[in-house]
Amino acid sequence: MLQERLAGGTHGGLVELEHNEYLTPNAQDLADDRSLTVRKQPEAPPAPSAPQENPPPAAAQPAHPKNSRGGSSSTMLVGLVLDRPDQKVSTAVDNLRHDGLVIESFNRTDCVICNTLGLCEEIAADKTGAGVVIAPYAADLVMLANKVAGVRAVQGSRPDSVAAAVRRFGANLLIVEHAFATFHEIRTMIALFAKRRRTAPTGAALMQAVEKLERRPA
Repeated sequence: MLQERLAGGTHGGLVELEHNEYLTPNAQDLADDRSLTVRKQPEAPPAPSAPQENPPPAAAQPAHPKNSRGGSSSTMLVGLVLDRPDQKVSTAVDNLRHDGLVIESFNRTDCVICNTLGLCEEIAADKTGAGVVIAPYAADLVMLANKVAGVRAVQGSRPDSVAAAVRRFGANLLIVEHAFATFHEIRTMIALFAKRRRTAPTGAALMQAVEKLERRPA
């Protein structure tokens, strides 16, 4: 759709988006390649409602989003482990914080394995709602994390697969392989993972099999 819009010409390299339009990672890469400026139209303000004579008191809001997997908030505290981050990773994390994502660093040692296990233990104990590990390569850390009972790790390959993992088996740890992901893919997958509403997993048979394996004596 962006390519079709560009075929009609742009005004000074400016692309105008409606307030409810978003660029996919590929579209953003296309805009970057062509040095386009992307501007989103502001959403029209809602019509003012009639004032209430005795408005109810505002409910107190928690300082941070709820910290459990099944919490009522769609955004939760995210524990983060970084392994050899490059500039695109640092920029993506900074942008996510700027967008309001609550991130706690778990880079507490110089060892990514120790840091990942520490994050897994917090997730398994319901002390951290979800976790993200951003490393050059993901397969070994996915294998490690899924050895911890209660951790459901998924490798971030594309936003659709991340969303399916949350829906299918309640994935609570996202491992992103930054050596092969763009800035926009990293940012999109983490934002989707953190804001995706956690409900009962749809893969009931899978969950029963995993829980049965986790109950086996060591």
